Amino acid sequence: MIEYFVNLSLIAIGFLGVLVIFLLLFSYKSNTLVNIYLVIIFTISSFRFIHKGIYELYHPNLFETTFNWLIPIYLFAVPCFYLYYKSLVNDNRQYNYKDLLHFTYPIFNVLYIVLQKKYVLFTQDSSHLIQIGALTFFILFYLILSFQLLNRKLWNNKNSELIVNKHYLLIKNWTQFFYFIFLLLAFRLLFSVYLGSNSTFNSPGFSYVLFAVVLWLIIYIKILIHPEILYGYPKLEEKLAIQNNTILNLGVWELASPEVTNLQDQKLTIGIETKITPYIQEMEDFINTNHPFRDPNFSIKDLSITLNIPTSHLVYIFKYHCNKPYVEYKKYCKIEDAKILIKDNYLEKNTLESLSNEIGFISYNTFYSSFKKHNNVSPKAYLDSISRA
Repeated sequence: MIEYFVNLSLIAIGFLGVLVIFLLLFSYKSNTLVNIYLVIIFTISSFRFIHKGIYELYHPNLFETTFNWLIPIYLFAVPCFYLYYKSLVNDNRQYNYKDLLHFTYPIFNVLYIVLQKKYVLFTQDSSHLIQIGALTFFILFYLILSFQLLNRKLWNNKNSELIVNKHYLLIKNWTQFFYFIFLLLAFRLLFSVYLGSNSTFNSPGFSYVLFAVVLWLIIYIKILIHPEILYGYPKLEEKLAIQNNTILNLGVWELASPEVTNLQDQKLTIGIETKITPYIQEMEDFINTNHPFRDPNFSIKDLSITLNIPTSHLVYIFKYHCNKPYVEYKKYCKIEDAKILIKDNYLEKNTLESLSNEIGFISYNTFYSSFKKHNNVSPKAYLDSISRA
């Protein structure tokens, strides 16, 4: 009965993994490279659970006696953990073919098992020692490599601007959680392989299978509760901005990945996609603090020079991520500036004409029409509503 429950659990967790994989693939457009390694990890894990669960359910012990050659395939997931961390912390949007070298050991391990089975290169005891030693080194190598990478690039980052950034904290917490799970899975694998190599046990690689099921269940539940983890930087930043709309005015900005048909803009998208929200945050912080649009001649090129952001990037942002052209955005910011001044009692000693000049409008008529367009009330009516409040 317990074995039946275990096998059903394997199948269930496998299909839950498939659900998460579909979630990954559904969001793949905004997530092209950041999560490809998660797709591989989850695919290998889900296939393992479903395959073993079904065979053990209907043909007990058939998996170990007939399909044990598949076990080394699962080792391909180990370097994928490291490559996922690497792509995440470096925000890498392009493949590096040198990364294929990380799969050298799993490939050689498969070849070794095939040759050992066919030609008996070593005695059974010697073969077990070689495999356990190589596997231990392989897993510890990627545990250490992953820890060094994450600790240097993310966990121990002293940049004060990052430390207070919710985006940074969420990624940091997720990688710490995922690394801890990686650590537990790695040691569980080593422990079970060690027990399996002992003649007392005849289930190599699958001892304490429920422990693995629980760990993967925790991962999948966390992802289903917080799917923004899967979407890379653009989707994650969008959710964070929604949670804290004092940072970004979501009535002005569209953070979702746009449909880009222009070939030149498509090339630019690859390099700028992960920078959209930081650019907008920096721009709005500067505008709200320094009020550059009080100078009627302040152009998008001036904004580019001041913020050290390429003009082409700003043009892209206003084209695909702002619901107003740059000229209209300037007017919008000026009107918001005027509303703040009104609330700060600017009009107690100044006229509306003086206010329009202060915020950068050349004429009062332009200020009046722009104010009414953006607020559906005239400046005088807005002032009266503030006074009554």
